[in-house]
Amino acid sequence: MNVKRGILMAGGFPMELPALSLSESFLKPTTMLYRNLLAMDAEELLRGHPVDGVVLMGGCDKTRRALLLGATIMNIPAIYLPAGPMLRGNWKGQDAGLGLRRLENTGTSAVPEKSPTRTGSMSRPASRADTAPA
Repeated sequence: MNVKRGILMAGGFPMELPALSLSESFLKPTTMLYRNLLAMDAEELLRGHPVDGVVLMGGCDKTRRALLLGATIMNIPAIYLPAGPMLRGNWKGQDAGLGLRRLENTGTSAVPEKSPTRTGSMSRPASRADTAPA
């Protein structure tokens, strides 16, 4: 909202152009495979709209590189505002990020005690998002 207000105060017309989301926490083996797809998505969004400059907003290092690459290919001025790191949650009294404990419960490591019930119950607190699977 503050970005829109700043653009309006500077005499511009802000438009939101939603780009592809990489969903870091649910892609295997890595989101790096999709970085170029996001760069192409950003490029085509900018090509299809008459913009003089762009304010890019994203949340991870791969998103930043992809969005800036799309703007660079289009040769338009760009400012990137990082959203910051994903917040950690709490699961059964322990920190629950998307690191080792999450991998232990999704079956991507050799931990024998994984189960769909455990994985599902850990998804919501690990990502701290309302859209995480229950």
